Amino acid sequence: ILKTPQEIAEQVSDKIIQTINSNNLKGKPTVLCLPTGSTPILTYKALVEKYKKGLVSFENVITFNLDEYYPMESTHKQSYHYFMNENLFSHINIKKENIHIPDGQLPIEKVAQFCEDYENEIQQLGGFDLAILGIGRTGHIGFNEPGSHLTDGTRMVLLDQKTRLDAASSFKGIQNVPTRAITQGISTILNSKEILLLATGESKSEIIKKAMEDKFEDPTECPATFLRVHPNTHYYLDIAASNLLKIVKTPWLVDRNFNDWSFEWKKKAVVNLAKETRKGICELSAEDFSKHGLTSLLSHEKYNTDKLCFSIFQDLMKRIAFATEKSDIVPDNINDPVLIFSPHPDDDVISMGAMMHCIISRRKEQLPPEQRDQTDINVKVCYMTNGSVAVHENNVKNHLRFSSLTSETLGKDFINNQDISQILEKKDKNDPDSELVQKLKANIRKAEAMDAVDVLGLHGERDCIFLDLPFYRTGKVQKKPLGQEDVDMVKDLITQRKPKHIFIAADLSDPNGTHRVVYRAIKMALEQLADQVSDVLCWLYRGAWQEWDIEEATYFIPFTKYQMDLKIDAIYKHQSQKDRALYPGDDAREFWQRAKDRNTETAVTLGNLGLPKFCGVEAYV
Repeated sequence: ILKTPQEIAEQVSDKIIQTINSNNLKGKPTVLCLPTGSTPILTYKALVEKYKKGLVSFENVITFNLDEYYPMESTHKQSYHYFMNENLFSHINIKKENIHIPDGQLPIEKVAQFCEDYENEIQQLGGFDLAILGIGRTGHIGFNEPGSHLTDGTRMVLLDQKTRLDAASSFKGIQNVPTRAITQGISTILNSKEILLLATGESKSEIIKKAMEDKFEDPTECPATFLRVHPNTHYYLDIAASNLLKIVKTPWLVDRNFNDWSFEWKKKAVVNLAKETRKGICELSAEDFSKHGLTSLLSHEKYNTDKLCFSIFQDLMKRIAFATEKSDIVPDNINDPVLIFSPHPDDDVISMGAMMHCIISRRKEQLPPEQRDQTDINVKVCYMTNGSVAVHENNVKNHLRFSSLTSETLGKDFINNQDISQILEKKDKNDPDSELVQKLKANIRKAEAMDAVDVLGLHGERDCIFLDLPFYRTGKVQKKPLGQEDVDMVKDLITQRKPKHIFIAADLSDPNGTHRVVYRAIKMALEQLADQVSDVLCWLYRGAWQEWDIEEATYFIPFTKYQMDLKIDAIYKHQSQKDRALYPGDDAREFWQRAKDRNTETAVTLGNLGLPKFCGVEAYV
């Protein structure tokens, strides 16, 4: 378990190079099984950098890719032929004849023979020296979806709906994602001297737990479970992907000698125990601790569980910002600037709509009624990207039609008589949007963002800042690497606004990865401004994908049904993301439903632990 994906990339690339160099000394070729997807990109980048430094030669390396979509032209930008050439093969000295990738262009009647030949060629080489794998959220390795068996070889498969949803953003909608693929089988993968499975990000944590810890009763439900039968499988996980494993989440259940009982671990243990027993924290007994593997904690506390439980209860209580009390939690001092960073133009209201309303309303209460709507209350929302790639073309068409009709009504030429279909025309549906269409889509998102903050009491034109970081401006889901230019724009804004409170999205489960990049940009900016921001308080919020665990949260912001309705109304203003968001992930609920369910669940969890009950609760770190 390593801290970051970059550390994984360094270690895995070193392992690959070690294997290649060892075989080169023996005069043997190295046979590699290679994956695609977002996880191995950093590893491939590290390999290219080390190749350029002369640390490895790929001249005697033979590669077999795990899979390819079907049907799929090799020149298509979403094909794995294109992916491998872009990220690895075109940058190293591997021989073309040594590269093997399933052929997605074959006529259907030739696929079975191709699969047999692909399998035979791997076997004739003695299997793989090293197989590098990722893992899908269905538990697939390669495209071996649930239902795959230990004896399966290379073949054509149907893709799981969740797998296709995960790929939808790259294909600009699930309707464009192929339904089939050619993949190596479980038996093909296991025919390897060593296997490395890589997983990064919180979105992989549940399936990693299932693959590594769940009972080995029916591994076909999670094909990655089959890796347990291989004697030389190694898992490379970052902290986010490993956070549900017992060794990370509840180490006392793995190590009976665990005795690192800091207050943080005590809190995690007590909250976890209360959830398991379905009791309030102050209802827990010494017997509950004993029955659930916490005898070492009992011993540490000299069997005084009442004192322990009450201290945890008090700790949680003081973290709740009660609306009727003067609280040091909510930043309501109108003289202290607040800067809210929102990765996309809706993350602010989805994730922290209640906190925003709380800050805004408390600051306005300090003003005379006649000044409340006009006075700048020092709360600004900065949208880091324009969110244009997440707008359906139908939304653009509707807005253009409205502009056209309005121009007729007012007798003005708003769109220069350009034909609407001509504006939206593309040579290929997979091409990026034109610069004009990108700007139109960005304007839709900007207008929605301003409408949304108006609902919560801000003034959209005055209080919204659209940073539009350069890394995002590709017109495609795949973005450019984060650069110093992006960081400098964040630094300039912080220097200009001089905030006392900064809110940052830490929801790293965002399927498109933008949240993670934006988080890095802000973190780097703050590090480079360290001497100027020593008194700034940073708040971390989570968004549409998950919430902080109770024991992790620093503060809880409870809210009423009125505030819940207000928050939902603000989310509604993002009409381009409503009903059918372009990139919803695998969750069929609309964003307002996710936010409501998540906030309600947090409130219910606190209530079940014996704390006060609320309509909804947002959590912050």
